[in-house]
Amino acid sequence: MNPIAILLYAALVAPSDPQLGDTLERGLHSTSTLLSAWESLTRKPLLRAPSLPQRLAWVRHSFTLVSGSEVSIKVILRSAGVYVMPFGGRRTSRYWFASTNPHETPHREREFDVEVIALRYADPDEVARFLNDVVSRREAQRPAHQRTLFAAVTATRRVIARIRRGESLTPFKNIVADLDQPPEDGRRETIRSWRARHRFAADLRRDFLAAWKERGAPTISVVVQKQSNTLLLRLPKNRWEAAEQLLDELDQRRR
Repeated sequence: MNPIAILLYAALVAPSDPQLGDTLERGLHSTSTLLSAWESLTRKPLLRAPSLPQRLAWVRHSFTLVSGSEVSIKVILRSAGVYVMPFGGRRTSRYWFASTNPHETPHREREFDVEVIALRYADPDEVARFLNDVVSRREAQRPAHQRTLFAAVTATRRVIARIRRGESLTPFKNIVADLDQPPEDGRRETIRSWRARHRFAADLRRDFLAAWKERGAPTISVVVQKQSNTLLLRLPKNRWEAAEQLLDELDQRRR
């Protein structure tokens, strides 16, 4: 079987986000799926090593994900060269760490604190992606392994944060509070940002919402981040291109 066929087969047999009670079918599964199953079973955040590759692992027999199945998941992951290790607590682990190196620890573990941010409405993957984009701009001068890091915990609707000890997570929590709002009409939304180039973000927001309404487009959430002169938008994925084009038209120097 060629590599493309293997990947297609793995995608067919693997549930994208396995939950307690789901059946893990016999066949090839991605290590990402298996790690998601691990999170569902342990109900604790799992932090992945930055260098952790996507691999395939063979499940010899189908089984249902129930309490105790994490033992089987751990064995299967190890067969693919992925190790899951506990960290963060004296008696019991506060979170898990996945790596291809059984001796690796989260970068500079003693210099970081780990905190879990619970979400009510927003997609953890979208929030983690957005926050990491913010970090890449705010902490661009730092080496990658010393930056604040966010990882999604889809199974429990949380985001795990790794931040340098002594630094405040409050600015990021404020962003999360703006993003974690009930979606309009229960629709699936994405999170995007627009850093105003030529105008104050508050003024740009006012003009954008007025123009957006005139076009008959559905209501979306737009929040101003004054410190960075940025707009945070929550909107359906298929509306972002139109919103981006409109923002570009409005974000011009006034003559």
